[in-house]
Amino acid sequence: MEDRVYKEIIGDDKQYFNWLDQNPDSYVVNCLTTKSDYRVLHRSDCRSISTPISSVPEGGFTERTYMKVCSLTVEGLKKWSVDNGAKEQCFSSICKLCMRKDQQQQEFEKFAQLVAEASKVSASRRKDKLNSYDGVATSKVVEAVVYSRSPEVVAETLERANGVCEECGEDAPFNRKSDGSPYLEVHHVIPLSQSGLDLLSNTIALCPNCHRKAHFG
Repeated sequence: MEDRVYKEIIGDDKQYFNWLDQNPDSYVVNCLTTKSDYRVLHRSDCRSISTPISSVPEGGFTERTYMKVCSLTVEGLKKWSVDNGAKEQCFSSICKLCMRKDQQQQEFEKFAQLVAEASKVSASRRKDKLNSYDGVATSKVVEAVVYSRSPEVVAETLERANGVCEECGEDAPFNRKSDGSPYLEVHHVIPLSQSGLDLLSNTIALCPNCHRKAHFG
């Protein structure tokens, strides 16, 4: 890797896929071999720069008109762009699929923090909030629709379950790294996307296996 910061891969899809396998949480710039102003930033797990399309001949990632620049960090790719003539804007764009994934992860982390805070307050305070909550989850568009749910509903559902999956009756399979609490996931019996209410009566605490089964089984 150039200066241990970035790596240009041209004409070698095998080397490129090996790099992706070894660096699943990294970043890639997709650009033309001419190193023109077309420089799109991706996460290394983005399917658009990691999944071959059956209708396209092999070698389309680095072996024809395109090349890939790989780095463990976005800063590394900014350095590459500056090293190759960028003066103001380092990338022509950021992949929308990757932006959506980053935004959804940020929303998940924010909500997880709210749930943690709701779990720390007294049961009476939490129930006061539940009593004044109508169960209608508002939504907002962040390149995808996400719901602003009640952290008190999640906290109360998890407390009700007391570490036991409410579907299979088994103990939570592991404890959370953050606080050591039993890991269960709160599932809406009638999905919010189908006008289900965000209320205790419409939630169930599930182990990850039963949660996947509820959605895909």
